[in-house]
Parts: sequence; structure tokens; C-alpha cells
Amino acid sequence: MSMNLFVGRTSELQRYQKFLTRESPWILIIGGLGGSGKSTFLSELAKQARADADTCLVSFDFAQKTLREDDLTFLENFSQQVDSHCDAKGTMEFRKSIAKGRSEIGKRVAGGNTRIGEIKQGITAESDAEVHEAGLTIEVGETSIRETRRQMREVAREKFYAQMKTFRVKRLVVMLDTCEWLNENTAEAGTARWGIELFKGLRSRMQSQGKICYVVMTSRVPLQLEGINCKIRLSRCCWRTLNSKQPPFRAQRKVEYESEQEGPP
Repeated sequence: MSMNLFVGRTSELQRYQKFLTRESPWILIIGGLGGSGKSTFLSELAKQARADADTCLVSFDFAQKTLREDDLTFLENFSQQVDSHCDAKGTMEFRKSIAKGRSEIGKRVAGGNTRIGEIKQGITAESDAEVHEAGLTIEVGETSIRETRRQMREVAREKFYAQMKTFRVKRLVVMLDTCEWLNENTAEAGTARWGIELFKGLRSRMQSQGKICYVVMTSRVPLQLEGINCKIRLSRCCWRTLNSKQPPFRAQRKVEYESEQEGPP
């Protein structure tokens, strides 16, 4: 006996379908407390996307730690999900950039950190100056690793864009689950701005080819994306909250839908 898990969610599904017919807004955020059915609802949207021949679905769950911490892994995963819709040459060039990036980062990591005490040989100074200087540590290795990661990420991003230039499907829908980590005060959340910039650049490039990109996100808390939204110049950001104290799939949930206007319509 089959069970319809989405009884009472007709309005939400209709809003999603309407969202896909517009160029803007292009980011949709589905919010609600843990256990309210966000991920299951996202799975239903994914099922619909897969059934549409004009749509390519790409999905990520940021509960997977490596996707939050490793930009190359995120890009590689993205590429793998679209490679059947792209030319093989562009895909291969992207994979080479990932392999080279990991190799270069590995070399930097193997180099370790450099301390002033290790490079101070032959320097003559007053005794008090020596004591002061000996207490300093320059994390040259860590700085170098971060810079190498950034450089390799940028190289891979351009190769990814080149791969996506051969993307043959009319519409791309990117679904991002468990996005509340973006509000955390961590280095990974700080670099998430790069990910938003990635989507911005991808959307712009797809638009120039007559294609379109949408992003759907879920979060337990309202995401603090105001500054990022302004930077990306989104016309609106949609926040949809699924609130209910009822057990999942038993009662129709109360739906709140708000739009936030930014800039000219």
C-alpha cells in the first residue's frame, strides 16, 4: 500500500513550480525546525526535477563534512553530477585541474610550518632583541597552504565554468540540504561566500546561453544572507517556513511565505 507523504502540501508544491517559471528570485530557502519535513520535502522536489527532461538536478547535503571543508571536493562532486550533460573534453580538463590542485596542496602540507628560530641563523642582535624575536612564530607553512588552496580552487572553478559552457540542458536546479551551518562562526562558513559567488557566476554564464539556474536551500534557522544577497543583487529572497508540532506526515502544516524585495523589481 503506497502512502502519499505530501498530503496537505499542494500549496507548497505549487509555489515551487511557480518559482521555476521566473528568472528572479532564483534562490529559494525552505526553513523549519528539525523534524518538520524539510529534507523529505526537498526529496519530493528532487523527484519532480528528475522527471523533467529539460531539468538537470544537482544535490548536496552539507551534513557531509567534506563538502563544507574542501572546496575541491564540492566542485568535483558538482562536476560529476552534470558530466553526462557536458562535453567529455571539458570534463577531462576539469578533472585534471582537480588532480593538480590536490597535488600542489599536498606538497605544501608536506612542507609544514617555518619558525623564525629556524631561519634566524647568522643574525646578530642585542640579547633582549634575541629573546623577543625567539618568542615569535611565523606560520609560513599554514599561510602558504591557504594561499595554495585558494589558487587551486580558482583554477578549478574556471575549468568548471568551461565544462559548464558545454552544458546541454535548459535548466539547472541545485538543491542544498542542511544549510544552517552557514550561520556558524567558523572558517568554513566564512568561505561559503565563495560558494555563493560560484553560483552567481554560473547563473550569469548560463543566462548568456539562454539557460537558467535555480538554487533551493533548507535550513533549521533563517539564514543570515542579507549581505551576500545585496552583493549578488538578488531581487528577492524567498523564505518558506514549515511549522508544526504535529508528527511528520500526519497533519497539514501551517505555511508562511514571505518575500523580501531588494533593489528594483
